[in-house]
Amino acid sequence: MTGPGAPSRLRPADRPKILLYWPDGVFDDVHWKKDFHILLSFAGLGYDPVLVVARYVARSRPRGVAIYEMGGHDHCSISSKLSSNLCHLYYLFLHSIKLFKILRLERPSIYYQVHATPPPLMVSLLNRVSGRRMRLVLKLDADPDELRRWADEPFWRPSHIIRYALLIAAYLPYDVIIAETPCSYDALLRMRFPFPGKFRLLPNGHDPSHRLSEGRAERQKVVLSVARISKQKGLDVLIRAFAEAHRDFADWRLRIVGPVDDENLHGDLRRLAASLGVASHIDFVGPVEEEDLNEEYSRASIFALLSNWESFAIARVEAMAHGLPVVTTEAGCGSWFSRCGALVVPIGDWKAAGEALRN
Repeated sequence: MTGPGAPSRLRPADRPKILLYWPDGVFDDVHWKKDFHILLSFAGLGYDPVLVVARYVARSRPRGVAIYEMGGHDHCSISSKLSSNLCHLYYLFLHSIKLFKILRLERPSIYYQVHATPPPLMVSLLNRVSGRRMRLVLKLDADPDELRRWADEPFWRPSHIIRYALLIAAYLPYDVIIAETPCSYDALLRMRFPFPGKFRLLPNGHDPSHRLSEGRAERQKVVLSVARISKQKGLDVLIRAFAEAHRDFADWRLRIVGPVDDENLHGDLRRLAASLGVASHIDFVGPVEEEDLNEEYSRASIFALLSNWESFAIARVEAMAHGLPVVTTEAGCGSWFSRCGALVVPIGDWKAAGEALRN
């Protein structure tokens, strides 16, 4: 369903609704396994779920979920910084009007937003005044390391004071503010906001129905990484670490499963693998269906994700749910995953990662 006023099916008017809004979000299949699965969980509790995103590109469309596409700001690629900012402000205003219309049409009991942006907050406040009282929930999909660095800055700096004031204004309308890692949660508490009672810790979970039954697949000598081909995921570090470990374990393979976000990086990674003499032992699998991904998890013997930064990284949870030992970095509150048995190495340290793969 696209556009305000295009209902996908008839639903009882008296049923409560939950509306999840992701500003500028491009929704793919993987997002149904992340925090957006909360829509399906609430559907099981008797709520009608509504999803509002910039674009919906997922192949699966769960029954009963009303989906609105708002469109993006791709047409604001203007060389002049001032013109580009004005263009973005114009489309943010249009999006706010669209969102206001959707809220008036759907009248949800719960408004769940991923990321805080001022225009949706304005629409939420307008809806509080003009219509049904909603419970406002904000999910912070934030890099916990960035939050911790900001929390450690001296408060007296003008830039810190200004940002602190802006965050108070952004967070104030919400009834609940969710952090997905203990690192993010602790950083928010250390910032000493005047409303600490609003913060909640709610890590992303894993649907156990996605896990294969034991014994269906035989473990192989495979190091698996489930990651997009992007600079964020530290795949160059992983390839160097695998090459280091490969000296002693020449019959092992590395399988990288995920879409290509950066074609230039994809070529660089292949050339790096060739220069290290391990190109014939590395498979760039690309994106796969859910059932095939479960097969990848069930056949691998080690999982590795050496990201440079993360907000949470659901793949680490999936790997643990499939019984895999995990080698990862400190990114995205990696120290917390170490309590669950993961081997955590410093970001960018391919030698330490190679040693962890050996062990």
